[in-house]
Amino acid sequence: MTDKRNDGSQARDPENYLIDERYEMIEGVRYDFFSSPVYAHQQALGELYAAFRTNCLTEGKVLFAPLDVHFDKDNIFQPDLIYIANANRGIIRDGYIYGAPDLVVEILSASTGSRDKTIKKNGYEKFGVREYWIVDLTYRLVEQFVLVEGKYAAVATLTEEQTLTSPTVPCLSLKLGDILREDKGDDESEAKDKQGKAKETPENDLIDERYEIIEGVRYDFLTSPIYAHQRILAKLHLAFHKDCAADGEVLFAPLDVHFDENNIFQPDLIYIANANRGIIRDGYIYGAPDLVVEILSSSTGRRDKTIKKNGYEKFGVREYWLVDPVHRFVEQFVLLDGKYAAVATQTEEQTLTSPTVACLSLTLNEIFPPEN
Repeated sequence: MTDKRNDGSQARDPENYLIDERYEMIEGVRYDFFSSPVYAHQQALGELYAAFRTNCLTEGKVLFAPLDVHFDKDNIFQPDLIYIANANRGIIRDGYIYGAPDLVVEILSASTGSRDKTIKKNGYEKFGVREYWIVDLTYRLVEQFVLVEGKYAAVATLTEEQTLTSPTVPCLSLKLGDILREDKGDDESEAKDKQGKAKETPENDLIDERYEIIEGVRYDFLTSPIYAHQRILAKLHLAFHKDCAADGEVLFAPLDVHFDENNIFQPDLIYIANANRGIIRDGYIYGAPDLVVEILSSSTGRRDKTIKKNGYEKFGVREYWLVDPVHRFVEQFVLLDGKYAAVATQTEEQTLTSPTVACLSLTLNEIFPPEN
């Protein structure tokens, strides 16, 4: 039975949960997501998230895709970044968001850019999102729209030399040079073409959806992660970014890690030390990151604990963490003589340190959401 909500929207059908894939609903039409975003997209999203967290930690909640925003039963969006002021936090319930965030951000890509600039913009306006940003990495600018009497006013188009401030989020002052960097790999269209050849034949590229390939077998991703999953991922990213920004690169899903043509994974979180940055090329990652993290969920947990763990071990990922949001602990595996050794199982009362990422000291009670 479908779970109907008191605002007229409905959760994705539990009976179909195991075969449901990531998509948006816009005016009753389903739009499937295509292949994994490129490195440039995810790097910019990480910088945006860190800026909101650094400046506005006490003022509201910042979250990132994939996370469903339910406006009504015909409109379920997945913005790249979501900001919800404390006064508006009541829209977070049942593991998702039901209502209009205060601000949303979309980062343009070849596969979704047209949608972001047209029907999604119209939807955010219709449902009362107070501020909307469109980040264009190709032309290195940000378009800023603010809701005025029910319609979006284009208040600014800012370039990398400028600083963006927000009437909706006054705690934020964002130097766009930190977001619109040039060192982000090859042109996205080239990267998209190469990715299409790796995961599917080129003629199928436009119907490609988000999935992994493990030992030649395709595993489709399921529904949007719930709020708790994304909150843990956000906290982890922030901790790595805060402690280790000078030592390496931290990125989060969805982003393809190509080990070989039969093994293309999408870890929840990826850490690449500066000495290993050569694996970032053509818009994706080709080779073993230094550390990866998977956050267990009902749909992917078994895979994370078995065939993906075996794959990370096989291809030489030096350290692997499994985060269990239900039982509130982290399992830590370190590669020794080509095999993973279970070096620790840490609970929320403990502090986790890493032999691979020496700059990091992680107090685990800071990453797990309140139990209620």
